[in-house]
Amino acid sequence: MKKYFAYFLFLLLASHFAFAATKVKLTAEIDRTQVAVDESFQLILTINQKIDNPPNIKALEKNFSILGRSKSTSLTMINGKTTTLTKWIYILAAKHQGSLSIPKVCIKDHCSQSLSIQAQDSEGKTKQSHNKNAFLDTYIEDKKPYVQSQTIYKVRLYYAAPIRNGTLTDPQSNDAVIMLMGSDKRYQARRHGLLYHVLERDYAIFPQKSGHVVIQPPTFTGLMQQKRHYHSQMDFFTMPSGIPIRLLAKEIVLNVKGIPKKAQLYTWLPTHHLSLQESWSGNQHSFRVGDPITRTIIIKAEGLTASQLPDITSENYKGVNVYPDKAISNDKLYESKIVAERTQKIAYIPTQSGKISLPAIKIHWFNTKTHHLETAKLSARTLHILPAIGQARTESNLAQPIDGASFNAQKPVSTPTTIAEFWPERVARFPSLLPESHDAWTTKTRKKFRQE
Repeated sequence: MKKYFAYFLFLLLASHFAFAATKVKLTAEIDRTQVAVDESFQLILTINQKIDNPPNIKALEKNFSILGRSKSTSLTMINGKTTTLTKWIYILAAKHQGSLSIPKVCIKDHCSQSLSIQAQDSEGKTKQSHNKNAFLDTYIEDKKPYVQSQTIYKVRLYYAAPIRNGTLTDPQSNDAVIMLMGSDKRYQARRHGLLYHVLERDYAIFPQKSGHVVIQPPTFTGLMQQKRHYHSQMDFFTMPSGIPIRLLAKEIVLNVKGIPKKAQLYTWLPTHHLSLQESWSGNQHSFRVGDPITRTIIIKAEGLTASQLPDITSENYKGVNVYPDKAISNDKLYESKIVAERTQKIAYIPTQSGKISLPAIKIHWFNTKTHHLETAKLSARTLHILPAIGQARTESNLAQPIDGASFNAQKPVSTPTTIAEFWPERVARFPSLLPESHDAWTTKTRKKFRQE
């Protein structure tokens, strides 16, 4: 019994110290980076520890109104390790326009990172006509994008009364690829003196031709509830449950720029940022003949789709065979941007020892912010290839001169014979050994029969 109790106590103490050794971290995040004045957004503070007292957020009141707050605590256990997360969610609204700073928030000695958010004029964002209870608003990030580059298109549904059976269509265009980005956002905003609920939906638009490209707006249909006045008992059963509404936003026309002449010599990659990364399997200083070496190359680009990224060309070089795998491509959503990623694995198998030179890898891309051509590059690399194990005798296996002074004091040490050394010698002697062995076996057998 004492043995089990001691074991249980050990596990309890081990889990306690493992929890205590976990580094405490306080993080801050917001659900949107661009808002209008009086639009609500969420600030989420998370700490990997159980905390009872809320953080001090007095500094937020300088630029933001605090509309609501909530707290949640969760406990998870993975592989015997217990993790506690405490979250505070604050509903904030910007008091004025501009680039507003969300200062760091501290709990004891742990502080979150500071954030920033862009607040725009609320009255200037909705210029189109709308009814009092509901209207649609659209926003385009860049009306003059480069062909095949990304521009962000936002659709916002404002409604002051509950809506049932609502359907919001997607924007359409014959000359652009349109991709839905993430899930719908819901918040509150004040427009023209009224407080509205807002549903926001974001799209990435990639125009496929230069010149004018028309984006057909989405439409919304649904039933808007309102107060009812029943004149008789029969009206209670016959009156509809809401007023049908149909909302249509204004179409947007893009003036798309073509490919600049200086970029026409290369694959057209219009983006804000493109990077090249590589990694190698095993120890880069001990490659050997015949051993496969895997090189992983990753291309990442913001504002492009994976289908736009180029392939990494690979050829056989002197002293090495090259076997590329099929590239893996995917599109990810990061901070309201489509991020394209292509992963290419290449296997190299050296066929001879010595130095093998691999050329540099370059990808030319066009920076849509600076309007200049740039180059992402992986530098040329030289691989040092060692002979295969057992391919030849090393110097340590060769006969060494014997020191006469120490000869009598040491016993002879036999050097282990490798497989590569053993078999050629035996195979060479095999034809002469076989008859000898056969005659010896025959003579021995005859003597045995004669004795019997």
